Amino acid sequence: HSDIQAKSMTTVLIVEDDMQLGRLYGKTLKSSGFAITLTVNCEQTFAILETMTPDAILLDITLPNGNGLDVIRYLRQNARFAHTRILVLSGANHYEAHAQEQGVDYFLHKPVSTRMLPDLLNRLFAEAHATGTHAAVS
Repeated sequence: HSDIQAKSMTTVLIVEDDMQLGRLYGKTLKSSGFAITLTVNCEQTFAILETMTPDAILLDITLPNGNGLDVIRYLRQNARFAHTRILVLSGANHYEAHAQEQGVDYFLHKPVSTRMLPDLLNRLFAEAHATGTHAAVS
């Protein structure tokens, strides 16, 4: 199958409390063929994750009513999300070591060039497909 078909089925959950920024990420990824769901806080995110197993999650760390690190822990402790790629996009750089310890695939410092997101996701999926592994830390 072609790359376009593969990407059209790729689901990305964007967790970003800045709606304008979340929509910008979403617009960029949609134009590259990704299916997008956007949440703005931990409560919404955990509710969506009850019914959705995204291929990737773009995650802010500082969120209303919770913390992105809680989301990372939940994803990495639940076998259903073993292949979900986690990209943290945050201005809270002091959380980078904690996020890496929890098993994120990338920690990107805001501001992030949205143009690079589709290529970065495609590279992550290609690496995962080639190795058959994920970046979770036991």
